[in-house]
Amino acid sequence: MSIIYVPVHKNSDGAHLETSLPSVLEGRITPEEWEEITRFVSKMMNRRERLAFVKALSIVFLGPYVKKYLHYKIDREIERYLDKKNIALSDAGIFFHHPKERVYSGMDVSVSFF
Repeated sequence: MSIIYVPVHKNSDGAHLETSLPSVLEGRITPEEWEEITRFVSKMMNRRERLAFVKALSIVFLGPYVKKYLHYKIDREIERYLDKKNIALSDAGIFFHHPKERVYSGMDVSVSFF
């Protein structure tokens, strides 16, 4: 089993996972499906970071609690999505790890070689 690290590239548009298909995954997953997965996770990571109205609420006592709750909801949505993809791609020996394991600096993908 090997682990592939997919880095996050940050720019003015936000954080984006690298969308190019790693060579180790060629033939195991289509480039379109890989791009769909990385775009979804990138979108959710950006949504997690851009909680502007929560910054406005942080003045109020409940701001930090609301932020934690919203982060939890987004993390849970990412987790559900990756769980579905992990089930679908288990025959190919691919397992996606949640980006929170890397403190949102990237995402790990485990590949099993049969």
